[in-house]
Amino acid sequence: MEKLQLQSTCFESIKKLCTNYKKDSLSRKNLDYLIKRLDSLENQWSDFAERHLVLLQEFEDKTITYFSDDIFGKTKSMYEATKQDMLALRFHLQQQQQNEVKFDLSGIGENADDYIQRLQARQEMNFKAIDRAMSKIDIQLIQEKWELEDHLSILKSKWETIDKLHWELEPLLKGSESENYYSMFLDIEHKYDELRRELNSKIWSTAHYQRTAPRIEVPEFSGNYTQWISFKDLFLETIHNNPTINKAQKMQHLKTRLRGEAERLVQHLTISAENYSACWEMLTQRYDNRRLQFTSYLNTMFNLAVIQQPDAHNLKRMHDVIKESLSGLSIITQDAPLWGPIIVHLMSQKLDSTTYAEYIKDLQDHREIPNLNDFIYFLENKFLAYETMKNPKKEVSTFQKPT
Repeated sequence: MEKLQLQSTCFESIKKLCTNYKKDSLSRKNLDYLIKRLDSLENQWSDFAERHLVLLQEFEDKTITYFSDDIFGKTKSMYEATKQDMLALRFHLQQQQQNEVKFDLSGIGENADDYIQRLQARQEMNFKAIDRAMSKIDIQLIQEKWELEDHLSILKSKWETIDKLHWELEPLLKGSESENYYSMFLDIEHKYDELRRELNSKIWSTAHYQRTAPRIEVPEFSGNYTQWISFKDLFLETIHNNPTINKAQKMQHLKTRLRGEAERLVQHLTISAENYSACWEMLTQRYDNRRLQFTSYLNTMFNLAVIQQPDAHNLKRMHDVIKESLSGLSIITQDAPLWGPIIVHLMSQKLDSTTYAEYIKDLQDHREIPNLNDFIYFLENKFLAYETMKNPKKEVSTFQKPT
């Protein structure tokens, strides 16, 4: 199911790219635009085609919508048509760039004032165009690296047009005309520099995160309060706070890691960007409960069965349960170390009579309050001793000759 969800997300990305390409005006489709779109389209199609082969092998039921509606075939047709159009336009622009020699006829047959006014009018149109493009960019809402690079490329292209005309216009302006023009130019230049810096910063941080973030597998969570803290911390670090993953993908990751009661709690929420915040809020509201976490850790320790027969398995289990429960308790309260003597008293009652007698004998001062670390150390020594006694017998029996 997870691979099918990934295929659906990839399909939507390819469809969005192809649809936006059709909508974009011809004036936007320069060589830089086409190169970036072709590269993105190829990468997404490669992922889609590879995952399709996996789905063919893993899904025996070919009646599901993905197969019955021939999603792969339709996506392939959309991809090939868009790619063919992009390649044809790129070839045309490359040929045009090689063969065309431009002659600047501006200024011929007109006086200086008319020529300056015409240049100013063009520059004002350029100012409005780049200002409109900048106003549409909300960096906080953009998560995909290719979108950031696309916006930056568009702004750079528009600024190059402004800068080129600026050096032609600057020496011709005089007096108040020069002051008014410079005020507009500097204002636009400041906005452009600030936004360009923010875009570059987010592109770098996104790329850096992708290179340095370790691949950590988030454990499944079934509704056990003692598992919540470790699940929450890992999910926050690897998914929730990851700037390279959009909300729809975060929702998909979250739902695939839930089992049992936790899964049933949010089963009515479909995988979508709009539902992610509500889903995470419902889980934290239910399981981020310090009182129930506290109770669960104590119950895990105190509900441990009394040891009837001392062996490595039973003593190691008691040792590990105490260590894990104390670790969890120390996260939700600073008073955990103060309960040591009480925990020793209660847990030592679960030892068999022989092991308990050995523990009492092992105490250095029988008049002092028992120390929790000493008790844990005693348990560790005991189960290690049992394991040491057991292993040599196995090794000997392994190499015995048959009689």
